[in-house]
This record gives sequence, structure tokens and C-alpha cells, in this order.
Amino acid sequence: MIQRKKYWIQPGFQTRMIMYGGILMFLSNIATYLITISFVIYQDKSSQGTYFFVKDVLGSDPVAVKRHEIAIPALFIAGILGFCISGLLGLFYSHRLAGPIYHIKKAIDETLRGKSPEVIVLRKNDELKDVAESLNKLLQRH
Repeated sequence: MIQRKKYWIQPGFQTRMIMYGGILMFLSNIATYLITISFVIYQDKSSQGTYFFVKDVLGSDPVAVKRHEIAIPALFIAGILGFCISGLLGLFYSHRLAGPIYHIKKAIDETLRGKSPEVIVLRKNDELKDVAESLNKLLQRH
């Protein structure tokens, strides 16, 4: 099995892919955040039983805290963590795409220079295997 150690194979492509995914994740988080906070604040204003009772760090008597005072920071932290995790996962997934694209482009460039390209061999979990197989068949004809 082929194993690549370098994750930034095509930095421009991978960066754009991660950026577009990150923007989508960011917009999704903002929409979820705004909808949830609007709902919680609306509920806090419209009803009486919207308090949590939280003990102080020092263990004193429980203090009444409105739901949005807990929900806003929790959602903000969850959004940041989700954004960071999705960025890392984006890097690993883009690696599955960038490697095959690099090998396919290399085979095409070698053919255009008149050289006989090597057979394109991809890793088990790489994407675009069908494209690589079709290109291998095409190059074997010539």
C-alpha cells in the first residue's frame, strides 16, 4: 500500500477546499447560534420558569441564572471547537483528493512531453479511483 507522509500535496487546492468548507461550517454555526439564542431569549422573556440554579464555585447557596446566560457561552465554545475540528478533518479529506489529482496531472504532463507515464496507483481510501483507472486504460492504448 502506498502511504503519503506529506499532507499539503497541492496547497492551493487544499486551502481553497478547506476554506469553502470552513465558510460553510461557519455560516451553519452562526445560523444555529442565532436561531437557538433567539428562541431561548424569547422563552426567557415570555415565561417565569426559565432559570437554572447554579452553585457558586465556592460552594455557596445556588444562584438563579437565566438560560441564555448559560446557552450563549456554551454555543460559542461549541462553535469554535466544531470549526477547528472541521478544519482538521478538511485537511485529511483534501489529502484524499489532492494526491490523486497530483498523480493524474503528472501522468498527463508526462504524456504531453512525449514520455511514457507510469501507471497511476492510488491508495486504498483515495478518491477519484475511477478517473485514474480510465486514464491508465487510455495511456496503455498509446
